[in-house]
Amino acid sequence: MSGISVAARLLFGRRLAQTRAQWPATLQSSTRKFHFTVSGEKKSSAKISNSISTEYPVVDHEFDAVVVGAGGAGLRAAFGLSEAGFNTACVTKLFPTRSHTVAAQGGINAALGNMEEDNWRWHFYDTVKGSDWLGDQDAIHYMTEQAPASVVELENYGMPFSRTEEGKIYQRAFGGQSLKFGKGGQAHRCCCVADRTGHSLLHTLYGRVRIDEYDYSKPLEGQQKRPFAEHWRKHTLSYVDIKTGKVSLEYRPVIDKTLNEADCATVPPAIRSY
Repeated sequence: MSGISVAARLLFGRRLAQTRAQWPATLQSSTRKFHFTVSGEKKSSAKISNSISTEYPVVDHEFDAVVVGAGGAGLRAAFGLSEAGFNTACVTKLFPTRSHTVAAQGGINAALGNMEEDNWRWHFYDTVKGSDWLGDQDAIHYMTEQAPASVVELENYGMPFSRTEEGKIYQRAFGGQSLKFGKGGQAHRCCCVADRTGHSLLHTLYGRVRIDEYDYSKPLEGQQKRPFAEHWRKHTLSYVDIKTGKVSLEYRPVIDKTLNEADCATVPPAIRSY
């Protein structure tokens, strides 16, 4: 049995040696050359270096706040902070309209009462009950009470909600919704854009961010306009100058949630970039 194992190893070694002879010259040496750069437009003049480049010029800048993520919450936090006067960057590993908010279908629960009488307190009850009474009731209270105003705000931003025949925002029935603290039957509370609510929401917020990004025609009192090339950077953490290869990093405190008024009070103000 051991003889068979030895023979197998010899055959494998011979086959590996034959295959290695067909490899490129840079892979046939004993050193593992994983890090290399190739320069030169033509293969005949290409130069290969095995060293890791350390010649990346980096420029540091400062923001008052950095929002991590460009989904619905991230975009809203970004232009909300900007509107409050904070120089803000929004950082995302994806193009903003590819964030996962785009996949949401159902809708947004808010006690608008467009289909029947509704009350945010009934929405509060349903949400607390749906969490098996484990949810943060202060947060649920704030969310359900402010939900109608948030939906109207999105409508004002241009979000094309589905409509009733009277022109009101259409609300569909969803699971876990009830009227009169669970005693009044099914509620119609879910505001939607057909079955593409998340898609519409994300594109609406992204459009709002872009408007905020470029609208620097009316600086507030005591503020100064900046060149357009500097202005757009306030929504970017890092960027590369394709002509010089210079990498710029712009950052300051990092947040990973939507800021409320109390949170904003702890972030130092600065001159806006428009």
